[in-house]
Amino acid sequence: MLSNSLWLEQELGWTGLLIEPDITSYTALLAKHRRAWTSNTCLSHTGLTKRSVHVSLTLPPGLRAQRWYMKGSSYQLGVTMKTHRYDSFLKSGEKSFYLVNCFPLLTYLRALNVTQIDLLSLDTQGSEMDIIKTIPWAEVRVRVVVVEIVTSKLGSQFTEYMKRLGFFLVAHFNDYVFVQEGDAALTRLRSQAGWQLVVLNPTEEEPTITTKD
Repeated sequence: MLSNSLWLEQELGWTGLLIEPDITSYTALLAKHRRAWTSNTCLSHTGLTKRSVHVSLTLPPGLRAQRWYMKGSSYQLGVTMKTHRYDSFLKSGEKSFYLVNCFPLLTYLRALNVTQIDLLSLDTQGSEMDIIKTIPWAEVRVRVVVVEIVTSKLGSQFTEYMKRLGFFLVAHFNDYVFVQEGDAALTRLRSQAGWQLVVLNPTEEEPTITTKD
């Protein structure tokens, strides 16, 4: 099973909230006995509480090696990734549909009485920017944002938007990693010799990586 947070929990003692709308993935999540709150719901990308159709993807028999990659590609009906790169892979999956409750991020935070997020990790198959836009920044402080972005063009757009919110792009591998300007983590990073700065070029398939002298 794929996770951006399991290592932080096991090795650094972190805790948090894990939101997983796919029932199969959520069942597997519970079996891990995570030291975190969990919710079998989804994040609303409209800022309103609503019910959405979740499209759960599974692989047909004989293709189980990529099972969790396919489950991780499950999505909310009507939300697209704005690329055709994965069309053939997604078409190989078997689809099932069911209703899931979706809530704004602020609803979860108020329920937990949380106003600061050390790490916000989003992988929602296309609705990440819309979810970011629902955050009331006057009420919530987010230190680090990790987002899955599948094309360099969308990455450039997302990076520019995050820059306007006061975030700095520090890394891009499979995910984009943004740190709030002025945060202690970014100050420490900038003080390290040889830290890497990611420079995006919208005309390239991959970003150019330059190293600070």
